[in-house]
Amino acid sequence: MKGRRVGGKVIKLTSFQPIRRGNWLMQFSFTSMNSIMLTASSATNPANTFIRFFSAEEEAVSFIDFLAEQDEYKIEH
Repeated sequence: MKGRRVGGKVIKLTSFQPIRRGNWLMQFSFTSMNSIMLTASSATNPANTFIRFFSAEEEAVSFIDFLAEQDEYKIEH
């Protein structure tokens, strides 16, 4: 487990080996704040990399299924 200080608190992460799903390289981590962190990077366009947090496993699984069918993902601000 790794720790990282964020806003005065230490956040601990348990990370798993990256996997490839469709056009995406994904790595999952679970935080000590009971959230799921997904780091995703396009295998064909590394500039299309992002981190997304989920509070429930069902949300994460649904997003991963959606992302696996996409060639690109644009983050809406």
